[in-house]
Amino acid sequence: MKNLIVISPPGGVGEVTSVEAAKNGNAVKWFVVSPKSSSSIKLAANTLQEIETAGGSVQLAGASIEDLLNGEAVSAVSAWCGAADGMVCTYDSPSSSTEEEENDWKNAIKIAAREASSKNSIGVKLAILSSNEENLLENEDDETEEGGGGLLSNLFNSKAVDIPSTLSAAMGSTKVTTLRYGTLFGTPPSPDVAPFVGGPRLEPVLRDEYTMRSVRLDLFSSAKMMEDVQTNRLSVGEVASLMALKSVEDMVEGMDVTLTSLKGMDVVTTEELSEDFARIKDTLLSGKVYQLFQTSFGSVPDISRLTSWIATKWAPAVLKTYDIAGIRKGARPVFVNTINDNAVEIVWQELVKEFDTQTVGKLIIEITDTSMTATRAAATPNGKISSRPLPGENVLIRRLSDAASQAIDKGLANKPAVAKKPKKQAVATVTPPPASTVASSGEVTPATSSESGPRGAGARRSSQRTRGKRKRVTTDTNIDDSSSNSFQ
Repeated sequence: MKNLIVISPPGGVGEVTSVEAAKNGNAVKWFVVSPKSSSSIKLAANTLQEIETAGGSVQLAGASIEDLLNGEAVSAVSAWCGAADGMVCTYDSPSSSTEEEENDWKNAIKIAAREASSKNSIGVKLAILSSNEENLLENEDDETEEGGGGLLSNLFNSKAVDIPSTLSAAMGSTKVTTLRYGTLFGTPPSPDVAPFVGGPRLEPVLRDEYTMRSVRLDLFSSAKMMEDVQTNRLSVGEVASLMALKSVEDMVEGMDVTLTSLKGMDVVTTEELSEDFARIKDTLLSGKVYQLFQTSFGSVPDISRLTSWIATKWAPAVLKTYDIAGIRKGARPVFVNTINDNAVEIVWQELVKEFDTQTVGKLIIEITDTSMTATRAAATPNGKISSRPLPGENVLIRRLSDAASQAIDKGLANKPAVAKKPKKQAVATVTPPPASTVASSGEVTPATSSESGPRGAGARRSSQRTRGKRKRVTTDTNIDDSSSNSFQ
């Protein structure tokens, strides 16, 4: 059993993370940051039963936003949380609020996170953020100062505490791991929420949170790359509970990763997450930080044929779509070149003065015997690779997933083989003989033969059976008068 601390608003990702960690047999302390009005938290009866069966537990405590901002409940946070193997902090809340209330909520969570992590020994520190929250890649030129948010508060309240600038700074470590999500959908399972859409139907329709359970993890590059990306709340909570307790192999602390939800009803497993983290780790070690996409095939029968299809069929069709052709300002992908038998480049160009074209970047698609990757490249061989995504780049990356599926359907590539789980060996169960309620009259010697019955033991009939003999006698024998008189 491991200990996990979760600091979040009521409901949302924080609730899913707490419940999933407790279902795995861990002890969870969930510190709830709520508004002035008290918030009620309901857990389904089957959820509580699963937690009890697994041997886990969930302890609840909390404070209001006002008490944390005023400093009245700050000391109680560290005293209640204590040391833990992992800590998860998130801003996500399914309840609607104004922008001012949301800012107060975030500030209160940062204060609680700093208090819990600075005075206790914490193992893995995980911050769950959206793609546009505390994004250093999008705000490279912005300068933020630690504690700047608390200066204005101190002007109006002498008891106010300094507010950290970011959630990572509040958790007080350079090795804070960040898990990012796109547009969230789905609510935590509760007694008030049914898994079906629109109530009972002849053909029931499951909600998206149950049909989109497959996930993919990638290095976070920019918020623009995650436009129109859908992320399941249930998947975020499941992955966060495994990451915070270090149940996943090859996870490097301090990395910034994104989670994308895909079609599939199978719950994510630690083996799948380990494969994703191993791929991310290899990308970091190889220096291919700008590798944006990678997928695996079982095999590619003809690499040049698949490369030709990408260059002549798939890429030109995507460049003609409205999402790409509708870009009116700045650079955009213009044409496709075939570099060699296994590589294709998509070139971005921009109109400059006197209607001259200038190449600003490229996207290289490479195909091997077992994979297909897409990497952002510089405009020239010795040029600098842009740290920001190219216009329309996110559209091409999303369409590459469909291209991989189409290649398998067209026979240009083979589907990777799925490792079958070993079958469980059947265990022979021995049914004990029923207990007899009759008292024994003496010692009984069992028969030595394995067969049952007296005939099996070698017994023979002593005489012929009399069944039917009387009938034959009455029909075949004449009865005399003396015999008949004896019956009178």
